[in-house]
Amino acid sequence: MLALTLLGSAQAGELYAGIGLPGVMLGYAQAVSDDIALRADVSALAVDRSGQRGGVDYTGTAKLVRAGLYAEWFPVAEWSFRLSGGVTFNRMRLDLSGLGNGSLVTVGRNLYLLTPADRFEIKARFPCVTPYLGIGWGHRPAGPGWGLLVDLGASIGRARVTGQARGPALSSPLGQQDFENELDGWRRHARLVPQASVGASYLF
Repeated sequence: MLALTLLGSAQAGELYAGIGLPGVMLGYAQAVSDDIALRADVSALAVDRSGQRGGVDYTGTAKLVRAGLYAEWFPVAEWSFRLSGGVTFNRMRLDLSGLGNGSLVTVGRNLYLLTPADRFEIKARFPCVTPYLGIGWGHRPAGPGWGLLVDLGASIGRARVTGQARGPALSSPLGQQDFENELDGWRRHARLVPQASVGASYLF
């Protein structure tokens, strides 16, 4: 925010709000020129889910708080399409726990009959600082008034995934190895936090 303030009042400033992934967002944008703008925002999301999937009764919690600093470039004259790059500061975590319900479940490469005595926990923690790349619509310097915002992008960084499995079905060396293989699958995919949001802005 300090960098944005130092730009002074020579160019148009903009307040904006959005919703989507990663949550509810509030921010400020400052034009540098007709085709360059800087912005900063904060977003937050908290989700608690429970249900049944694949023979497992599960509960999950996701908590995401993100602050970001971005530079925007508008490559086409008179268009609001933009390319975005920057850095995000994150506090993001995912916690998942599950219990068997007497069904056959594939873990790793093998089938296991999981009962309520079999349980597992998986935790994912995302890096505190990550680069951001994206595209979007909006924030282009223009006359005062309201505008529409769209953002598609991702904060890029591999999550630290840990887990533990307990119970008669998964306590064997093979069961533990299959569970570790499941965690490896999570690690391969947990490499970014996507952004897909829409919002409104007011340019003054």
